[in-house]
Amino acid sequence: MKELPELKFDEPVNTTVNDLPDLEFEEKKPLKEFHLFSPEAAIEEARQRLKYPEPQDYLFPMPFQTEEDIKKATQYAKAAEQAIVGGINTALFGLPQFLLKKAGYKLPQPKTPLEAVARGGGELGGFIFGGPMKLGGKIAQRLPFVRRAFVRGLPLFGRQLTKTQALLKPFIRTATTLGTAEATLTPEEGFFAPKERAKQFVSGAKTGLAFAGLGFIPRPTIRILATSLYSGLPSTLRNEPLEQQVFNYGIGAWFGRHGISPQETIKAEQKAFKVLTEGIQEPDRITKLAKDNENILKDFKENADKIEVEKRRPLKEIVKSFFPSEYHYWIDPKTGEFPEEYYY
Repeated sequence: MKELPELKFDEPVNTTVNDLPDLEFEEKKPLKEFHLFSPEAAIEEARQRLKYPEPQDYLFPMPFQTEEDIKKATQYAKAAEQAIVGGINTALFGLPQFLLKKAGYKLPQPKTPLEAVARGGGELGGFIFGGPMKLGGKIAQRLPFVRRAFVRGLPLFGRQLTKTQALLKPFIRTATTLGTAEATLTPEEGFFAPKERAKQFVSGAKTGLAFAGLGFIPRPTIRILATSLYSGLPSTLRNEPLEQQVFNYGIGAWFGRHGISPQETIKAEQKAFKVLTEGIQEPDRITKLAKDNENILKDFKENADKIEVEKRRPLKEIVKSFFPSEYHYWIDPKTGEFPEEYYY
């Protein structure tokens, strides 16, 4: 039997770092900022025009007189850019930011308090008047278990609208609307991220429940202040970016502005329920209004028929009708008197 060679483990191995294979690490490139417009060229031209004030060489008059004017204009221009960028991005569900990140860009970040306030205001306007709230409201109204809450006067269950149901309906409406609006925003993890969207829905629904409860405060000033502080103060205590704080304070104030007291809520719901169950109130007045509208429509149709007849007349006759006939004079040349058609 052939003997195996003796293995020695105590011999040192002369291996250095240079003998290791080269490992290639993917270097993550920083994202470039995407700007809607760049005022640098205009600023440089303004500085040149300050040095060489020759109006005949320029097409437009010089709007700046000092270097301080240029700095202020630059600040306002950058703040306007932040407001526009924030509004467009939020109104389109955060898709621009998501797509730009995929392409290696990012939205310009605010660098001054003025820019941060403008950014927060733009995002607030885009969220309320843009896609998230509008789409969120439409989707929430079609959810199977909450659609009854969006019809005024309709009971949540059963055939009788109780006071408890009337008070529950604002909670359901606000929670589902705000939760769905939050869920429509594109998460950073990806467009199809159901877990993240579910978290956004739950967070928005919780905030909506709080807004609905605080919305029952009778006095509008106190109500707006309470809802604004509820959503904005925790953001301030967490030391979140200023633009996020502006958004949170603003969204709370907006929901607080649309709240009503419990008594008014119950009264409006019961009145609508009575109309649904007993029919239209004051039927005689409604019948009279319908008859008046019918007469107005009849007169309008007759006038429309006359206009249609006028359209069929030749253009020559229509033009001639604007001028008196050759036989019409203010004074008859034969008798020297007014014609009969001029007596009233």
